[in-house]
Amino acid sequence: MTSTSSTPSISSGAIPRDEEYYMESVVFQVEGYLFSVPRYYFTSCSDIFASTFSLPPGESTLQEGSSDEHPFILESISRADFKGLLRVMYPLQTSQVGSDLALSKKDWVSALKLATMWNFRSIREHAITRLSNLDMDPIEKVTLAKEYKVPKWLLTGYHDIVKRTAPITPDEATRLGLGTTVYLFHIREEILGSEMAYYNGYKRREDQNFIELVRKVFKNELKEVEAADAAYKSLPLVYKS
Repeated sequence: MTSTSSTPSISSGAIPRDEEYYMESVVFQVEGYLFSVPRYYFTSCSDIFASTFSLPPGESTLQEGSSDEHPFILESISRADFKGLLRVMYPLQTSQVGSDLALSKKDWVSALKLATMWNFRSIREHAITRLSNLDMDPIEKVTLAKEYKVPKWLLTGYHDIVKRTAPITPDEATRLGLGTTVYLFHIREEILGSEMAYYNGYKRREDQNFIELVRKVFKNELKEVEAADAAYKSLPLVYKS
């Protein structure tokens, strides 16, 4: 009697894996918690992870990240920051798949932080775009710009600080650093001198654009941040495995 089973025969060998949609997972350990996610994004969009996971394991040694028992341990990374990055990589809400992600500013900053650290160019650029559309005070703009090398935030942040009439508070001075605060006070003194000479035809502070003055005073710092940003923009968006 002939069998009519609907199960295909695989006597000729193993079932082939699809070249696009057969994704291996990687297990990370962050602050004592395990995360299991597709490895593809890490190896295809970051040269750091691409090179790390291309290294062969030692003899009789399982590759890090291959299981819960052998996780890839990420030192000095917070669980909150890592989850912020993963929320951009792998949205869990189906309503967000293929659309703009409705994430918190904190998540976007976390994504920017780790994308900058690990050379995820596409995520870095996306996070900068999204954060640019969110409300950030000028002090926050400057501190984030310095840490994650975003020239436009540095320039506009400094400009907003020197243009506003409110003084720099002690807390803001601490966040900005002594050197930066001194330079900002110097610019603000020049502006004050201009305002005192208003009767000679100078415009009021709120009507002026001090971008060029900011560029002049912070020339070296801006050049350094612009160079770092250009280096990130020169990275490939995707690395061929």
